Amino acid sequence: MGIFSYTAYDHSGKEIRGLVDADSPEAARIKLKDQGLIPAGDLVEGTPDSVRGIHFFPRVSGREVAAFSRQLSTLVGAGFSIAEALSTLSEQMVNVKFKQIIVGMRDRVREGKALSEVVREYSDVFPGIFSPMIKAGEKAGRLPVILAQLATYQARQMQLKGKVTAAIAYPLVMLGMAIVVIIFLMTWVVPTLIQTFEQQDIDLPLPTQMLIFMSDGVRDYWYLMIGLFACIVYGAIVYVRTETGRDRLDWLKLWSPIIGGLYRQIMLARFLRTFGILVRSDVPILTTIEILQDIVQNVVVERELGLVAESISKGSAIARPLKASGIFPPLVIDMIDAGQKSGQLDELVLKAAEEYEGEVETALLVFTAILEPVIIIVMGLVVGFIVLAIVLPLMNLSQTQS
Repeated sequence: MGIFSYTAYDHSGKEIRGLVDADSPEAARIKLKDQGLIPAGDLVEGTPDSVRGIHFFPRVSGREVAAFSRQLSTLVGAGFSIAEALSTLSEQMVNVKFKQIIVGMRDRVREGKALSEVVREYSDVFPGIFSPMIKAGEKAGRLPVILAQLATYQARQMQLKGKVTAAIAYPLVMLGMAIVVIIFLMTWVVPTLIQTFEQQDIDLPLPTQMLIFMSDGVRDYWYLMIGLFACIVYGAIVYVRTETGRDRLDWLKLWSPIIGGLYRQIMLARFLRTFGILVRSDVPILTTIEILQDIVQNVVVERELGLVAESISKGSAIARPLKASGIFPPLVIDMIDAGQKSGQLDELVLKAAEEYEGEVETALLVFTAILEPVIIIVMGLVVGFIVLAIVLPLMNLSQTQS
């Protein structure tokens, strides 16, 4: 079964373009006529972009994945087979890329593959936690429950990501506006005033001379500045993609004095939430650690988790190697240790995840509250310097004339 692009008309004569999934063009035509649409021309398999050889599709967002998981959980819990549920979801999906993925998943399920195997094939859309959890749900006969848990997990992750993005976006917008204002002053306002001073033939003070030098540099050599900035950015990107560069960058993320604490809190909240839901779904502990290595997205932590997995495989309790890593705080270690001893590991870890998610929200508010005045102060100092450099010659000029 494939997807066909169509152009059709409804009973009022309105042109409608869209996609329909069917076994053949003839079946697609019948399906459209059942919907009250009259096809115009031939139906072409694939999306309009894929037919033209342009593989440009909208991305699949985390929120769409969360909604898909919850709807799939509802349908499977209501007695639908996996293939029937996927077919139903594909028909109502608006996102073209996701629609094609769901159709592909349905076809593979009809071929006899398990949903957990199919999800693994689309690792660019579904996070690494999905496949092992769905597999655990299939074995235990708890697939609807597991899918609902995955939907909740994905929604929480997107909520946390949204808070982080919102906290960072506002200061960045302020910084961008400040840069634009400074560039405007240096390229339009300052040169006009400086020209007036030069016509008066007066001795300019040092701040004014510095301002003239910077203004001339911005106006006359802006292309060199942009080129230098582009080279620096390109060089940084190339370096970060090397093994050494990625290692050093991730180390700075963890231990830098400005953002290190906030970064560790965000990472721990994500780590604990994923850890807890995997344990609750009866995913083996070694498999859980392997999934967490991908979730943390930090090579330093990933390396330490590899050592943790090695220690566990030798019979060690999980708390001891986590403590030896030096990355995880004592509270997390103690809760994991207590949970493993009491058999309530999932409950205690998820409780810790909620606490850290709350701390992240507070830390983001503090971070934003501190960063905003810092940007305002820096902006004020720069503008103050420009004003001083302009006012000093005016004062000298007035004294000379008097």
